Amino acid sequence: MRIGKVLSIILYVLAALFILGGIGLMASPSSPASTMGAIVGFGFGALFIILGIIASRKEPANSEKLTLIAGKGLFSPWYYIGKEGIYKGKKLLLRWNEIANIFVIHEYEITKSNLSLRTLQTGVPSMSGTIYKMGTFRVITKDGREIDIKNVINPKEILEYIKNTYLKNIS
Repeated sequence: MRIGKVLSIILYVLAALFILGGIGLMASPSSPASTMGAIVGFGFGALFIILGIIASRKEPANSEKLTLIAGKGLFSPWYYIGKEGIYKGKKLLLRWNEIANIFVIHEYEITKSNLSLRTLQTGVPSMSGTIYKMGTFRVITKDGREIDIKNVINPKEILEYIKNTYLKNIS
């Protein structure tokens, strides 16, 4: 069993214990201490649930053969490419021989500003940060389906890599 899976199970058990403790405190005679204890129990329970979700969301088991190309945030899908095709999460979405064409339909820049001590002192965030290019792929399959893959990292470079490596017969 993967370490992320084991860790997520442990975090879910801790979440259940804290939530059950909070329910137990709510069922006891009402006092400010028991109400506060219940709130803390529910808060830690929610925190452990979120951490469990993060721990269980790891790269696929054969990650050494896959490259992350798209994904943003905890709850958005992550896309990978590998020798067999395009993966959505941990499952093969499309094989390379099923793709008729792939192209970039949207590209934009995002700036990740760094929170610094100067920002905390002045209250004015600094816009001097790292600039990333993100975009959206449109994949057209041979059977006519159109699939959009959002939040692709460096979409033009990734597209060139895919076409040169996996889709040599597509212009």
